Amino acid sequence: IYSSKGVLHQASRIRRSSRYTPDSLLARLAPYSDDPLGTEGIIEDLVALAAEVQALDQYLLGVFSKNRYQPVLVTAEHRERLGTFRELAVEVAKKGEALGKRIAGFAQRCRVPEELESRLNELLVRSDRIDAMVEVLRSFTDYDAWGDDVHWFNTERHGEEISVEVRITPLSVAPVLVEALFSKVQTVVSTSATLDLHDGFEFWAKRVGLPYADDRPFFKGTFASPFEYTANLLLITPEDAPLPAKELDEEYLEYMSRTVLESTLASGGGALVLFTSYALLTELRERLERAYEEAGLLLLSQGQLDRHTLLRTFVEERDSVLFATSSFWEGVDAPGDTLRLVVITKLPFAVPSDPVFKARCAAIDAAGGSGFFELSLKNATMKLKQGYGRLIRTSTDRGVVLILDSRIVLRRYGQFMLRSLPESFHQTGLSDSIAAKIERFLFP
Repeated sequence: IYSSKGVLHQASRIRRSSRYTPDSLLARLAPYSDDPLGTEGIIEDLVALAAEVQALDQYLLGVFSKNRYQPVLVTAEHRERLGTFRELAVEVAKKGEALGKRIAGFAQRCRVPEELESRLNELLVRSDRIDAMVEVLRSFTDYDAWGDDVHWFNTERHGEEISVEVRITPLSVAPVLVEALFSKVQTVVSTSATLDLHDGFEFWAKRVGLPYADDRPFFKGTFASPFEYTANLLLITPEDAPLPAKELDEEYLEYMSRTVLESTLASGGGALVLFTSYALLTELRERLERAYEEAGLLLLSQGQLDRHTLLRTFVEERDSVLFATSSFWEGVDAPGDTLRLVVITKLPFAVPSDPVFKARCAAIDAAGGSGFFELSLKNATMKLKQGYGRLIRTSTDRGVVLILDSRIVLRRYGQFMLRSLPESFHQTGLSDSIAAKIERFLFP
């Protein structure tokens, strides 16, 4: 990854003082180097690099503004239109390379006392980080050397600030894992509750490159859960939930607002509501926060507090409701009565416009396969299992999973997704019966 913010941050830490010391890194090391240019040459190169980084930043932000700052996949067909980008990126790479050589020469001529060796190492590490990022630009602009990797542009928001990223991502991580991990060690054990999709681990194994050699044994095994899902978990999949649309129309928003509110009130809180879109999360939070306040339930929402504080508060407040996206589909552990309802607002399919996902699907299609069935569906199913798994964390846990996406019962692929979930007490039906089903199951 090349990150303009990352490069400028490393440059700033080299040149300026920190909160812990009034002297900059260079100022502390300067007296111990007999480099004839001293630190002045390094500072000149830092200033020159920052200027080129900002020029590239402004150009790419102008390009992104026409695309609402969405990620952009760059293919061979686009390269002719990227002349200005290439010129600016090459200049950043040149300035980064010059800086790296300057710092290396300075460091070689440094004779620091033992107590400052860590500061000299810090200088070299920060220089290496800058070089690693500008190396991405060198590789990105070397069009003749492009292979199967995915080349794309991205933006990152930091408050009101927007910075650009130039990324090169492997089309497949399998060769990387085989080379860096599986071929280097004698034994690797991989465990997870979501790896098997009732396909003999075929999807997962293919993605990570296993088995990679006939002479390396590859053992697989599934082990039954100790939890009694059929007795302790009720799965509800209403047949009349409206199909998700690209745009959030009023009919869909009214349905989601009403159903989420009625369901979480029926459970008395203790609810985790999982979204695939931050836009929908924000819309429902604004529509429902007064209703929760009147009901005496604490509404927590991702984006209002940091993840650790949100989870701690949710666990401590037994009857709270947590609205969350992406990272909360996994790694949330709230055993006991704190969590008794998980609402999945939409099946977690990847955004079709995501550059890496788009390129991987296209490669599967080009090879005669189906990007949807071989990647999109199985990725979404694995993530659905992760969201589903938030509920039952101990043998005494009991609760309800509600999926408000009728594709899981109306589409043929929905049956594949349902079969991949642990067997539970499953009820379909209409949405107006959801609240009663939740109450009967949780409070018999």
